[in-house]
Amino acid sequence: RKGYDILPYLPVLAGYPVGSVARTDAFLSDFRRVIADLFAENYAGEMARLCHANGLSFACEPYGNSPTDDLQYGAACDIPMGEFWIPRGDGRPMDTRWGNRKAGNGAFVASIAHYWGKPVVGAESFTAYPTPTSGRWLEHPYSIKAQGDRILADGVNRFYFHRYVHQPWTSPTVYPGMTMAYYGGHYERTQTWWYNGFKAYLAYLTRVQFMLQRGQPVSDILFDVGGEAPNFGIAGKAPDGWKCDHANAEMIRALKRDGDRLVSPGGARYRVLAKPEDDVAAMLKSVGCAPDFLCGEGGVSWIHRRDGDDEIYFVARSGETATTIPCLFRDGRGKASAELWDPDKAILRRV
Repeated sequence: RKGYDILPYLPVLAGYPVGSVARTDAFLSDFRRVIADLFAENYAGEMARLCHANGLSFACEPYGNSPTDDLQYGAACDIPMGEFWIPRGDGRPMDTRWGNRKAGNGAFVASIAHYWGKPVVGAESFTAYPTPTSGRWLEHPYSIKAQGDRILADGVNRFYFHRYVHQPWTSPTVYPGMTMAYYGGHYERTQTWWYNGFKAYLAYLTRVQFMLQRGQPVSDILFDVGGEAPNFGIAGKAPDGWKCDHANAEMIRALKRDGDRLVSPGGARYRVLAKPEDDVAAMLKSVGCAPDFLCGEGGVSWIHRRDGDDEIYFVARSGETATTIPCLFRDGRGKASAELWDPDKAILRRV
């Protein structure tokens, strides 16, 4: 793959340099890149080919403990998926190589979907450890809604609940029923709220996810995370008021220019291409790109999609009391009218 025989360099894999330090490092870079390429082609890529040959779509969580370039690995997915977990509540860490399980990695998989034009971004949702305050049938729609809203604002637009287990006993019904060992939020008909609050919450999610699957995402920043492998594809954070996606070297090379926009193969349009360490807010200001969304209170999450001439903003707040906050929507200026949709109550109000 790289134009030379691996045999003379095998001592490097046992910790011995071959030739100079630079030559040894160059081999290791090539070796890791080839491994990542093979994973992408022969595992994720082959699974996608087999699924498509049999009339199936391929959904995958393209990350974990494998020596991969995760952005490259996830490009094969029809539905790239992330995950997020309910907080443990016992003080123990929930960190992984891609971040914190509570925060999830929805923004990472959304980058893959946005760049390649995949309309659905999935997430293994509300997974839980069994602790005195999480799992063990302790969750309910009200307790999970705020966390779910923040994940939706990261770009996820289809929840896969962790978990629904088949409950075969109906006469009489056995409570609490079957489990998937002791993990999960236990979302099934043996829950006390299954026929009450969960129906309303699913209706809310249906409305929100329908809107967040429409049109194209609006992200002004594309971060170049480089071409080395392994690569987790998560370096770089957007300044307040803007959204970003992430791309590896292969994805950067596939960009096209359209006026003052960089356009991905899937139709995503970006104003600036930046390295994670750049001063990105200054770059955006220099090209006249104002913040997409601003509000007068912290703890507010948001995402923006464009569907034809319509600008769709999803805005959510984590507080439990009603309040009024000023918000500025960049792409709402100049519109003849605006509509405020309440997905909880299915109410439409013109403003």
